[in-house]
Amino acid sequence: MKGFLKRKFERWLSRQLRKGRFQLSWDAGFLPDKKVKVQIGDVWLELDGNYKHERDYFRYWVLGKKYPQSEIDRLVFERFIDEDGSFLDLGANIGFTALLAAQCGASKVLAVEAVPEIFERLKKVELPGMNVVHAAISAESGFGDIYVSSAHNQGSTTDYATVERFRDVFPRELRVVKVPF
Repeated sequence: MKGFLKRKFERWLSRQLRKGRFQLSWDAGFLPDKKVKVQIGDVWLELDGNYKHERDYFRYWVLGKKYPQSEIDRLVFERFIDEDGSFLDLGANIGFTALLAAQCGASKVLAVEAVPEIFERLKKVELPGMNVVHAAISAESGFGDIYVSSAHNQGSTTDYATVERFRDVFPRELRVVKVPF
């Protein structure tokens, strides 16, 4: 980032921190390579600037920038989630979508995530009424392989044909993890 823009952003960031809009973790500075905590409702969510979609969440939630996927999710949730309703989040990732659902009225959330390190992050989200399950969704029970993208933390599947079809999401370096079904 150019010096002038970086200083301008740092001044803005400092004002936002004083207002309590979000918190930086101990090692934070500026995204994209740092972590930041944002407040969504009464819940704090840590975003990792190493991942594009988490930078997009930051821009959407803190800076008010457009992020079509979250905007579409919110419209659907506002239409179909009743006050005190339930929400099932399969492939919950870090919990951003679950938090949006809670903002739209869901009082009970079941968040299911298979990738172990992402599941550990999801467990840290302290949303009242949210239960977190470490599992992959499958027609089978037991344990099986999940293919995890090395490019970002939004790409994982139990179906190798999906890996072959979406090579932009799943580069050649794939990680295979045994997960519960």
